[in-house]
Amino acid sequence: MAHILRLAALAVSAGVAAGCAGTDPAPGRLSDNIVPPAGMEAACLSEAERLAGVPQESIAVRNRIETGGGPFIGLDIGGASYGCRTEPDGSVTVFSQYAN
Repeated sequence: MAHILRLAALAVSAGVAAGCAGTDPAPGRLSDNIVPPAGMEAACLSEAERLAGVPQESIAVRNRIETGGGPFIGLDIGGASYGCRTEPDGSVTVFSQYAN
């Protein structure tokens, strides 16, 4: 009986591993598998640099996701969480994620 249980666990593990093998994001994409519109990320980094007064090299992109309101880029600026979204006029807004 123990032998059968081990075989079943091994089969489940192999199935899970096989299912995960095809879910790696493509190059240039992160966990939620979106690529922001052209120019959005550069505009977000530029606006974050202006807002925080730090060089772009110290700003990290944490994630790129699609929300009900459109694309969103999560940023880390000096250990603080910020977000960046597009506005209807095509500009971007960078804001503290704790501002909402």
